[in-house]
Amino acid sequence: MSFWKVRSTVAIAAVAMSVSFASCSKNDDVQPGVQQMHMLQVDGNGLSAFNHAVMLQGIDSTLTATYTEKANLLKLWNDEKLARDVYAVLGTKLSIDHMTRIATREDNHKTAVEFLMKLYGVEIPSGDAGTFADEAVQNLYTSLVETGNQSQDEALKVGLRIEELDIAEIQTQLTQTTNANITLVYANLARASHNHLRAFARLLSANSGTYTPQYLSQDEYNLIVNSPNEKGKGFNKGNGNGKGKGHGKKGGKGNRI
Repeated sequence: MSFWKVRSTVAIAAVAMSVSFASCSKNDDVQPGVQQMHMLQVDGNGLSAFNHAVMLQGIDSTLTATYTEKANLLKLWNDEKLARDVYAVLGTKLSIDHMTRIATREDNHKTAVEFLMKLYGVEIPSGDAGTFADEAVQNLYTSLVETGNQSQDEALKVGLRIEELDIAEIQTQLTQTTNANITLVYANLARASHNHLRAFARLLSANSGTYTPQYLSQDEYNLIVNSPNEKGKGFNKGNGNGKGKGHGKKGGKGNRI
């Protein structure tokens, strides 16, 4: 499923819940003298951005990507650019500071996807803000901006819709890859989308607005918006053995998704 083609949304959302919440249900164990470096930086409002330097520590440059994985990277790049461009326009026009700030985070997410695209030789499309080579994405951008321009509440609902779609796209692609680099980045992109969904939901609720999820069930949507923000797991740095799902190294580096 992509922003321009939705399929199997209930099943996809179920995968999203099981992957993300299972991976974030426990706090990282940190030994004395060990500094925890999170790949995903999250502020008090849930606005989430990659620490690209930490991300690079988890990348295995020897891994290769399949044709499907490369094609999916391009889809996800379009998704992140779409989110950034829509939020930038609506946030500025309707004076929604949080939406403008989330747009900068989406640009950061796009950069994370671009790293994988460069790693695997996927051409990064050119184009100004609001311009897409894919006609279906271009049409979706136009439609979302027109809808969001109606009011602040409608703009926030557009934000919720985009984050729902982003979650579904990422989780679909997670089922189509065995590449650990891609899984690492995608898992954190999903957490960031959960956090931004929560942020938009809080803003809409503060305006006494309501939203009916379109691509997640009501229970799945509620589970996300009523849960704490997700930082994901990180990297331990310091003295002692590394801890986590990766290989511990002398000097205290252990990578975790």
